[in-house]
Amino acid sequence: MASVIYSPVTIPVEEKMFGEVSDSQHKQSPSPPPEHNYIQASPYSDQDHLLDLNSLTKPHALMAQALTAMQPLSEQYAATAYKEAFNWPDVVERLQKLSEAEGVDYVFPETAFYVIVFRSKLPPGVYRPELGVLDKEAHREAVECGWLLKYWFGTPDQDGNNLATCVWRHIDDAKRGGAGPGHVKAMIGVREFYLGWIVERLKFVVREGAKEWDIVNWVEEGRSENVQRSSAVKPGNKSGDEPDGSDLGCLGEPTLAVRLPPTMAQAR
Repeated sequence: MASVIYSPVTIPVEEKMFGEVSDSQHKQSPSPPPEHNYIQASPYSDQDHLLDLNSLTKPHALMAQALTAMQPLSEQYAATAYKEAFNWPDVVERLQKLSEAEGVDYVFPETAFYVIVFRSKLPPGVYRPELGVLDKEAHREAVECGWLLKYWFGTPDQDGNNLATCVWRHIDDAKRGGAGPGHVKAMIGVREFYLGWIVERLKFVVREGAKEWDIVNWVEEGRSENVQRSSAVKPGNKSGDEPDGSDLGCLGEPTLAVRLPPTMAQAR
């Protein structure tokens, strides 16, 4: 009698339990979106310094991605007007392409972003590692508070001049981000390091469809005056502008300008 060889047959669980299943039933459901979608939006690459795009609305997530292409146009960025200091046309062009990739039904809405520009002058031989520690902790707090889309800083030139900048969703987010103990400590420490500094508050406006853009002075609601300001005062003079938290996007630096160097004044 001839032997019979039986080959094992794998039967899907559904068929074992319920009989035959149609092809459509075999198709797996689409995977849910990931809980987090991190990008590096600052000089710091540690996990707690990364920006989670999933925590942002679509226009702000797209802008954060576009801002990763931000670069200074020359080594003189610290003494150049902000609008001319960086490759903003490239950033907005990337924003437009990212928006178009969302599909024909999506049009980037006109959106205004709050920008802080911090121009500074360090003395020769300053102990910069300690300054970096203060800055890093202030940035971590800002990321934790949310809506900080970009933080960038350069390297001081031979005269100690430098520029740092942040892009926030709104001035209120910058105020919340500047309320932590790390920011307060940085505000105190910054007076010990810098010979002078100046803070500019600007508004980065991107028009509908990300086809046009502009950078103008930020004016708070209910105030007629320009809030881009500086006060050339001597240390200890309390008549100057005191920090209100909204200038802490760069990060822990108050609005008070001390012994403002000429090159920094010319860049405004």
